[in-house]
Amino acid sequence: GRVLSGVLVSLILSLPGVALAQDIIPAKRLVLSENTDLPGGDISSIFDTTLEACERACLANKQCEAFTFNTRNGSCFPKSSLGEAKSFDGAFSGYVLTAEPGAEDRAKARRAELNFVMDWELSGITEQAAQLANNHTTNGYSAEEHLASAADAEANGDYSWAAAYTGAALNLTDSANDWAEYARLLLAAGQASGDQQRNFLDRAYYAAVNAYLRADNKPLQHTILLTMGDALERIDRGRDKVQALRLAQSLQPRDDTAAALDDAIGKYGFRIVENFVESDSARPRICVNFSEPLVKAGVDYSNFVQLPDPGLTVTTDGWQQLCVEGVTHGSRNTLTFREGLPAVDGQVLAKSVDITAYVRDRSPGVRFPGRGYV
Repeated sequence: GRVLSGVLVSLILSLPGVALAQDIIPAKRLVLSENTDLPGGDISSIFDTTLEACERACLANKQCEAFTFNTRNGSCFPKSSLGEAKSFDGAFSGYVLTAEPGAEDRAKARRAELNFVMDWELSGITEQAAQLANNHTTNGYSAEEHLASAADAEANGDYSWAAAYTGAALNLTDSANDWAEYARLLLAAGQASGDQQRNFLDRAYYAAVNAYLRADNKPLQHTILLTMGDALERIDRGRDKVQALRLAQSLQPRDDTAAALDDAIGKYGFRIVENFVESDSARPRICVNFSEPLVKAGVDYSNFVQLPDPGLTVTTDGWQQLCVEGVTHGSRNTLTFREGLPAVDGQVLAKSVDITAYVRDRSPGVRFPGRGYV
C-alpha cells in the first residue's frame, strides 16, 4: 500500500568523512526516521550539537550501530545497539548499514569503463549516495512499501515524489536496480520546466552513475547507460551521450540503441560538419571540416581517405580540416572518408562518409603581371 508519511527531508546536509577519499561506495550508510526515538544502548551523550555532527560521530565510531538526535536541545546519543523504535516528536533516529562485500572493487572496475565521467565528479557522485538518508527518510517502512508508493506516485504523474519514495527504498537496498529506477524517475521529474529542472537532471546523471557502479550484469548496465545518456544530453553534454551509447552497444548490441547512437553521432559525435571546394586557385582542392581537432602528428590521414585517382594527395591544416589536392577544374569527384578516421580526443569516425563535389572552372578575371594600360 501507499506509505502516507512524508519521505522527503530538505536538510541537504554535508557529511565530510563519511567515505574515505579513495572510496567510491560509502563503506557505511544511514537509514533515518523522523519523530522517532531508539531508547537504550547509549555509548555517550553529546550536547549542543547538530544532526550532521551526530551522524558523523556515529559513522566514525566502530561501536556505533545507531543514534538518536533531539532537535529540541541539540543532544546526540550514539548507541551500540538498535532498540525498539518509539514515537518522539522532534527527534531523528538512524541506524547504520554497511556496503556489501566486494562493492568497492566492483565500483572501481565499472568506473574504469566510464571514461567520460570526470574524476572531479566522483566526490559528488559518492556524496549523493552518502546523503540519501538526509534527503529521503525511511521512517520504519520497508523497501517494498516505499517502492509500491513510488509506483502509485508515478501512476499519478508525480515523478518527484516517485523518485523520493525510491530514494527512501535505496537507503535499505543500495541496489543497482533501485539506483537505476531512481535515475529514471529523477530524469522524468526533470522533463518539466521549473526552478528545480536542472537540479533534477544533475541528480539523474549522478544517480545513473551510481547505478552503473553497482551493476554486475550487461543487460542492466545497458539500460542504465541509456538513462545516463539521456541525462547527459539534457545537461548539455551531448558528446558524452555518444560515448555512453557506444559503451552500451559494446556490452549488448541492440537495434534501438544503434538507431539512437546514429542519431546522437549526427548531433554530437565526431563527424564531418561541412565540405567545400576551393576552385579559384591554379591547384584546386576539395576540403572537409570535422567537429573535433585531428591528430597533429603520427597519423597518416591518406590511409583514411579513399581517392578516385592515385595522383591525388591528402593534406591537413593541423587542426580540424582535411583537403584533397590535385583535382582538376570541371571534374566531379567522389571521396570516401573511411570509418575509423581518428580525432585527437580518441573518437573515431563511426561510419564511412562519401563526399561528392564538382570542381567548377575558375572565376573569370583579368590580371596584369606589372604596370600597364588597356
